[in-house]
Amino acid sequence: MLVRCTACIVWAPLPSSARPRSSLSYVFLVASIALALPLFTTGLEATLVSFLLFEACVGIYWPAMGTVRSQVVPEETRATIYNIFRVPLNAIVLGVLLNQMSTLTAFMCCSGMLLIAFVCQSVLTARMAQVRPAAGIPVDDVDAESNKGSLLSHSDKEY
Repeated sequence: MLVRCTACIVWAPLPSSARPRSSLSYVFLVASIALALPLFTTGLEATLVSFLLFEACVGIYWPAMGTVRSQVVPEETRATIYNIFRVPLNAIVLGVLLNQMSTLTAFMCCSGMLLIAFVCQSVLTARMAQVRPAAGIPVDDVDAESNKGSLLSHSDKEY
């Protein structure tokens, strides 16, 4: 918990110099590697370091993802989209709870899902880099009131 809070505090002044979208890709990759380490080692120290590294990634994830969500999801549909995204999350939780999977299998699944998140975030970052300049929108500009900086708030006809 301390590592998570420390990572969040360290991340707070960085968004002006670091882009949250591209940083999230690396956070997902590092978190995936951190959760894969217990698969390859049985040492207590290595496992502890991997969990601390994962907790640091979680501490960076929350503020960075909040920034990305505000840029990608329009305010008018935010609650609906978030509720739709909870359905697969609940399905994953049910799948884990209903199956008697081993600890190693759980680590492997979590690491794999974080790798998928890394790929998806990389695709999103590349897409936003292409769409925003084509629409004449500065890449990191977000109008909080009208959400004009939102990727989903612009239709393809406007481009």
